[in-house]
Amino acid sequence: KEGLKYYNEIQKPAASDAYTAAWMLSGSNSNRAEEILAPFTSDTACAKLYARFLSQNGKYEEAAWQYSLLVKNNKLDGNGRLEYAKVLYRLQKWQEAYDQAMAANKYQGFYIAGICKFNQGQYNAANQELSKYINSKNTSAKYVRLAQYYRGICSYKTSDYKNAYKILSAWTAAYK
Repeated sequence: KEGLKYYNEIQKPAASDAYTAAWMLSGSNSNRAEEILAPFTSDTACAKLYARFLSQNGKYEEAAWQYSLLVKNNKLDGNGRLEYAKVLYRLQKWQEAYDQAMAANKYQGFYIAGICKFNQGQYNAANQELSKYINSKNTSAKYVRLAQYYRGICSYKTSDYKNAYKILSAWTAAYK
């Protein structure tokens, strides 16, 4: 709050001032952080943070548009593409979310890609992406269990009942 006080006293703030003030507010007032960054989206760092706050504030269409501009200008790294994929997923834009998740070239992208393919009814492709996620070494236990669940459903949907039983039995055993 002290930093915001000083930010408000700057007569002509620069992008770096806005970025710093918004970052300081990130945990306490994301709406105010979004407002501070809005005039500075021509600055790449501010634009990325602005897109993140739009998403955090539930403004997914606006966040997707902001992220699309960053992609168009080749300004998003792998983590940014993952955030963009999550926004597109929330908007139920499965193919676009899949494309961004894969472009991220990060192990977390396999999970998002798999869930997108699942939602498109492409169960074999979903199973492959989810398997890549499960087999990667840096996965979150929470999402590994979800990925296993979806893999079991994928096996069931593709009439691989034996594998579906095996996966879902192991999945349920983990919750006992």
